[in-house]
Amino acid sequence: MKDVRVLIVDDHTFFRIGLVQWLNQQAGIKCCGQADSCATARRAIGELKPQVVLMDLALGDGDGLDLTAELSAAYPNTRFVVLSQRDESVYAHRALQSGARGYIMKSEATETVLQALQGVMRGELFVSRQ
Repeated sequence: MKDVRVLIVDDHTFFRIGLVQWLNQQAGIKCCGQADSCATARRAIGELKPQVVLMDLALGDGDGLDLTAELSAAYPNTRFVVLSQRDESVYAHRALQSGARGYIMKSEATETVLQALQGVMRGELFVSRQ
């Protein structure tokens, strides 16, 4: 079985690099690329063709919800999971309406991120129990 190809979209370099390293240590997952803005995300998704995009909501050149809506319409076979520090009780519903298949707070444990990726690849929606 091939590794799940994941693209990370986050404008915080330190967080993004750490996430890339962590993902590449997980069995069955491969970080195929990263983007730090809406503009680079648009290019990267077309070039790299990830199966999953981990998307932050706060990007320097735009809004992650708007970008999720745009890209999920353009790439219907790609699954989007929001990974944000914004309050899930406020933003998860909006993210799902924008085309995301999951919502994870950045404060969650790494196991939760892994569960979300595995769940959305099985076709499930993922949000926390709260």
